[in-house]
Amino acid sequence: MNTIVINDVFFTPQKRTIDRNGKVTKIRNKESELLSLLCEYYPEPISREDIEKRLWEGSYVTDNTLTQTISNLRHALDDKKHELVVTIPKKGYRIGIKPEIFIEGEVQCQPYEKLGIIGSSVDKMAMSFLKGKMSFYRVCLFVLGVIFFFIFFNVALYRYQVKLVDVNSLPILINLDKEQDKTFLSVYQQHPYVLLKKKKMAAMLFVNARETSWYAKKIIYSILFSILLGGGGGQLLV
Repeated sequence: MNTIVINDVFFTPQKRTIDRNGKVTKIRNKESELLSLLCEYYPEPISREDIEKRLWEGSYVTDNTLTQTISNLRHALDDKKHELVVTIPKKGYRIGIKPEIFIEGEVQCQPYEKLGIIGSSVDKMAMSFLKGKMSFYRVCLFVLGVIFFFIFFNVALYRYQVKLVDVNSLPILINLDKEQDKTFLSVYQQHPYVLLKKKKMAAMLFVNARETSWYAKKIIYSILFSILLGGGGGQLLV
């Protein structure tokens, strides 16, 4: 069964139906024949005389009969501006938009309902594409976040790290000055001491080799960790 498509109008001559935006209208036999004839002659116009001969085959008809048939066809097509059925002065009538003929069973034939399904599929594909695009942006943001985290971490680590000048010899000295703390160092800067630290209020902390048990090591690690978090970059001297 053939279907003639004129813009958004689906015309089925065998059924004498016009489908426009999902609204199906049944038209009369002469109106169906007239629309088929106009499509057949496209893009050339066909005169009123030729229309009367083809539709009524020599029967006597008045001018008003053809005029009324054309008016009914335009009404069925919702052609208020006469853009589909165009009047050509002194020449007759013609279709204003190129009609496309689809034959049922061929690949290119797509009924109106299927076109709606295709449109829905296109919308779903567009949504899938947008979702994929959003996922890509999220991945990019995550990667940038990781990069900035490592940059910040390295900058912070460099800023707050404890500067190790020399730890090849023991004891390790923290916040001690060789000149100002000369007396203290003359006593404790020797074996068996492994760590000497000057605390606030000029108090001294020292750990010797015999005290390097688990608890003593914990004290050493705590001191180093507190320097890391204390800012200003503590310094280990020998």
